[in-house]
Amino acid sequence: MPTRNRSQRCSYVLLVDGFDEIEAITVLGTLRRAGLCVKGVGLTGGLVGGAHGMWLKPDMTFTELCDQAAAATVGVLLLPEGRRCLARLETDPRFQRVVGQVFAGGGRVAAGRAGMRLVRRIVLQDGTVADDPPGLIGREVGQSTEEFASGLVRWLEQSPPLS
Repeated sequence: MPTRNRSQRCSYVLLVDGFDEIEAITVLGTLRRAGLCVKGVGLTGGLVGGAHGMWLKPDMTFTELCDQAAAATVGVLLLPEGRRCLARLETDPRFQRVVGQVFAGGGRVAAGRAGMRLVRRIVLQDGTVADDPPGLIGREVGQSTEEFASGLVRWLEQSPPLS
């Protein structure tokens, strides 16, 4: 497999109906201001409605993300917060496959507490690990969205090139 440079690694923010608009926009904006590749991903094409009535047009669909994850070019996959969003992901058969592909490709999955529980359940179903997967980035209790996004920027800037 040819060596890829870090600039080919991209981050993806999942935008599922009912997503938290402030969190999504803050992360997208922070990573873009840092000059990093970041894309909003909708489960289907078209607009996605946030928890407070805002609508965003994702950059790509979940099906397109599946292709990116298979190519091992995902730096960070950020899960939305909210029970409704996570329940929707949990029932989507593509989600488990993408999470596995992200970890296998050396990427990370970033999530709040509820999202971390979902990822742990998925990983345990595979029987691969008993503890947190090494690629799981958890949002600290009390950590602001800005601090969380800045931490993602630091990790992405320091991450080794894909091989």
